[in-house]
Amino acid sequence: MGKAYSYDLRTKVIEALDRGMKKIEASRIFNLSRKLLTFGLKREN
Repeated sequence: MGKAYSYDLRTKVIEALDRGMKKIEASRIFNLSRKLLTFGLKREN
């Protein structure tokens, strides 16, 4: 089973991506894999 990430971390990552940060840069800053950024973080409507 995968590691659970906090709501706060997910929110910060999504906000950074919305502001135009590239996934590769976000993966380095937040210490997450690019695969997680592509498939794991989903927006809640």
